[in-house]
Amino acid sequence: MARTLNETKRAAILNAARVTFCRDGYEAAKMSDIAAEAGVASGTLYLYFKSKEALACAIGEDFFKRLSEQFGEIVKNFRGPESVEMLLDWAMEVATQERDVLALPEQVVPSAETSDSRMVLLNQLTEVFANLMAQGLVRRYSDPQTLAEFVLLTIKWVVKGQCHNHRVDEVKGTAILVLQHALFDDLTLAANRLIQANK
Repeated sequence: MARTLNETKRAAILNAARVTFCRDGYEAAKMSDIAAEAGVASGTLYLYFKSKEALACAIGEDFFKRLSEQFGEIVKNFRGPESVEMLLDWAMEVATQERDVLALPEQVVPSAETSDSRMVLLNQLTEVFANLMAQGLVRRYSDPQTLAEFVLLTIKWVVKGQCHNHRVDEVKGTAILVLQHALFDDLTLAANRLIQANK
């Protein structure tokens, strides 16, 4: 009979892995240290995760799941050019809160980039842009998913800048301009600038 795994214990192990990776660094972290941090035996840890890489992938998967839940709320209110800054502010807040996850080496979490949760994120944004295009609220493209991919890549660039404290204001400012011009026509942007100037 297959053993049923405890979700509370799994969550505790993942949290312990985050703490250990953050404290010791991914390369130096040991499975035995993670087990000790979680308060479980090493054998128990291996029932849940076969390797450090599997733990890192699970952390990445959980990260995208949390992201997609928050993202759903953010994009509900996406309307005009000012929404771009709101979206990027949220992304920068995520970068601050999830710094330890984002610091994991990309080569050990490849499945996170193609995970089901990331696809949920992409599908959410694709649907939002398809609806906004249909309403004439953003530029029309033949493939809304390509636009969604571009927006996600830009968000990723901003998040990386925030994580590495790399000219954060400059990166954000450039990203705002790039996304606003990708999403809105010149007349909409000019009208928005006029509204902002007269507030």
